Amino acid sequence: MNNQFLTNFNEVSENKYSYLRLGEVDSSDNLDNNTVNVTITYIVPYDIYNDPEKFNLETKADIENITKNILPEGVNLKVRYSKLQLSDVVVKKYINDYIKNKFLKLLNNKYYPEDIEVNIKENEVDIIVPIDESMKYFADTKIKAELEEYLN
Repeated sequence: MNNQFLTNFNEVSENKYSYLRLGEVDSSDNLDNNTVNVTITYIVPYDIYNDPEKFNLETKADIENITKNILPEGVNLKVRYSKLQLSDVVVKKYINDYIKNKFLKLLNNKYYPEDIEVNIKENEVDIIVPIDESMKYFADTKIKAELEEYLN
């Protein structure tokens, strides 16, 4: 669902905010007035979050309006923003979630998330994901390309 929501969001916004990632999504029903309360947390890259020309009240209002238009009518929406500070822990989590959801069966359970290596330099991240030798060709082509696209 998260991928579909972001796909819809990016289509409606014409990829204007393609840097956003979806964080937590919480919802609760209010039976008294028959409404649904939804809180969406968008994750914003650190450099964009701290740039008032790129991320300001106008930007937030636009993001919230686009989000409201995607959700069904009658939803009470609250939007939050979280600043993404790049760390090896965050990068490992993204990689692990992606591989687990997309490729784990293909890796024949020969994938060990604790062995992921992440080296962060100024504007560059080197990632090493050790896998079983029998999956080397597949990993060199499909996983690498899709993981790079996912992380961008």
